[in-house]
Amino acid sequence: MKKIIGLTLLSFVLLLCSQCNRTEIYLSPIDNAPDSSIFAMAVYNNELYVGGCFDSVGNVKSKYIAKWDGKKWTSVGKGLNQGYRGVEALVVYKGELYAAGDFNYIDTIPVDHIAKWNGKEWTPVGNGKTDGVFPYVTSLCVYKDELYAASRFDSLGGIRANNIAKWNGERWDSVGNGVNYTVNALAVYKDELYPGGICDKESGNLVKWNGQKWISLGKGITTNWSVQSYAIYQDKLITAGTFDSAGGKPAERIAKWDGNKFEPFEKGVADREASMVAMEIYDNELFVGGKFDFPSGEKANNIIKWNGENWQTVATDTSGYVSCFITYNGDFYAGGSFRRLNGQPIKFLTKLTIPIEK
Repeated sequence: MKKIIGLTLLSFVLLLCSQCNRTEIYLSPIDNAPDSSIFAMAVYNNELYVGGCFDSVGNVKSKYIAKWDGKKWTSVGKGLNQGYRGVEALVVYKGELYAAGDFNYIDTIPVDHIAKWNGKEWTPVGNGKTDGVFPYVTSLCVYKDELYAASRFDSLGGIRANNIAKWNGERWDSVGNGVNYTVNALAVYKDELYPGGICDKESGNLVKWNGQKWISLGKGITTNWSVQSYAIYQDKLITAGTFDSAGGKPAERIAKWDGNKFEPFEKGVADREASMVAMEIYDNELFVGGKFDFPSGEKANNIIKWNGENWQTVATDTSGYVSCFITYNGDFYAGGSFRRLNGQPIKFLTKLTIPIEK
């Protein structure tokens, strides 16, 4: 017999794919959720902040960013504006919330793709203009008491920076000679910083930063590929992307790194057209989100989890990307560009409830 925690009348029972053990997960809509895609989430001052390309939450105007206290939505100052994709990354650093993405202003104040919120007001992060192929920041990460920002740019905050830069709370600085590829994800693993991104024969292989120098990870993953997300699971750095081999062995879009070498994950997860942009650990299981199906052609519906032995589906009849996950007040949330889950109109944000076995 199962005891269900937090079950609402609008929650939906999900059945597992036929290749996996059967389980039940409940997806609940969030009242008055943002009116368009969510790309990033963070917890700050005991509230859930969501960022994306939306204009409002419920009847509250809140451009690109809003906050949720578990019961109601409120705006975050006057919001951010003048961009296309809006907020793509959120992180807390030295007691303030940093937002980065494709935006240029706080109200009428120029901020140039990155800004910080102290709980009362927005302020710019340093001075200077960001230039490059994609002159905005898509990834943020705190490492060795500094904030790292990355994407595809030539300068950030007025300093020359090759796709990655760091902020110490007062000024921007370059990170060695930077990296030669567009950065999609940042992660800290075994006290080293890993930028994952789009690599080809010209840009070379993945690298890591130990605080003083860049170190190549070798040729563990094929060229002409992309790393889209990282997660640390069972003491390994899980790497997801568009590659098909790792450590010289077939790897269907997911691999693991132990600090010295890449190996394929226990079971491949996605087809050749996959895009896996989010991974997170909840209840000792690995959740993966994006837009993909299983290599066999069986529907994965853009969100799955690994229970230590098998991949399990989490939703049915899903439309749109699952782009981010977070745990807030003990509950697990997923955000993205989806407008339907399990054939029901659950849009852009959902809460996942996992039953507790008696």
